[in-house]
Amino acid sequence: MRGLSVACFDLRKVVMAKKLCELKKLLKKDLAEYIINVNQPKFVCTKCGRVANEKKLVCSPAKLTAV
Repeated sequence: MRGLSVACFDLRKVVMAKKLCELKKLLKKDLAEYIINVNQPKFVCTKCGRVANEKKLVCSPAKLTAV
């Protein structure tokens, strides 16, 4: 898992049930894993404004476009 300790959450497993929008607690527990999923954002949640690399990681996705 990209150099993260074994004790870290695997966000890919957690996301099966939840979206980033619902994982506020993960920020405190495993910021590095969260960053991996938002470091090259392509989608934004139209409800809360969070961004993610993958569409499936936000609950109400809209594709980011260059302005």
